[in-house]
Amino acid sequence: KWICDPHRLKKVSEERKKKDGVGCLVYSVGSGGKFHFEDGLYDLLGPECDIHIFDPGDFSKERPDLVQKNMHFHKWGFRSTYDESYKPVVNYGDFITLEDTMEKLGHTGRTIDIFK
Repeated sequence: KWICDPHRLKKVSEERKKKDGVGCLVYSVGSGGKFHFEDGLYDLLGPECDIHIFDPGDFSKERPDLVQKNMHFHKWGFRSTYDESYKPVVNYGDFITLEDTMEKLGHTGRTIDIFK
């Protein structure tokens, strides 16, 4: 995975944190139990960035250190807002819309700086 100019995001996040009290926001969808991408972001951006990981499989037990790194694992995936007949590829777990997710997590109105 490649992110253009992640150092700029660190600067923007620090400025936003000073101004609004919140840093950057990352939504990472479908970890499959592998957290290399999220660990790399944490190493670069630090704890000022809220990293949220979404996967209907429960992989949080494999990484009890996530909360210490301001990473939050959510055991659900995303579904369409307009197609109620859509069936996810996997047959386990919960699926909710992006809008409902943002509302549930208190992120309505916030910018998602990275959506993977």
